Amino acid sequence: MKKKRGNDSSANDFIWVLGLRAPPPKKMMPVNVVLAEKKPEETHRDFLTIDQGQDIREEVLTYFQNSTNNSENSYGHRRMGSILSATGSVLHPNSNEGSYKINYLLGRFIIFEDGQVQQHESWTISCFGSSSLVITDEVNGRLIAAEPVQVIVGTFPINSST
Repeated sequence: MKKKRGNDSSANDFIWVLGLRAPPPKKMMPVNVVLAEKKPEETHRDFLTIDQGQDIREEVLTYFQNSTNNSENSYGHRRMGSILSATGSVLHPNSNEGSYKINYLLGRFIIFEDGQVQQHESWTISCFGSSSLVITDEVNGRLIAAEPVQVIVGTFPINSST
């Protein structure tokens, strides 16, 4: 009988992310950020609609800045804000002409106890145009909605191991 190799994760190796039980991320989190013990009530997700012509980056940043004032998001420690999903179209991503459908959009922020919000890493977008051109790149500058864009964002607590 062959033994299976792989992760022998116990139930204690799982965390709560936005109300769902999940294994802890390993590749995407930097070494100096450790996820805190999570309970479903400490996570929060929301749906944003970014109107045509608005800067998606600015609207998401404003949401996270304002979320620190909501009692439901205030747990007395740092939080990670993350874009979980986005649908819609953007104009001229990274100086490419035309309108492009969003395949995925990634971006994370650290929300500090005092209400300051800091971008945690560069935003990444993957989108495709009518000519089948696929763009996957870091977002540089503004990201303008070509139509109403739906963005799902979430926040969850983190601990800094500094």
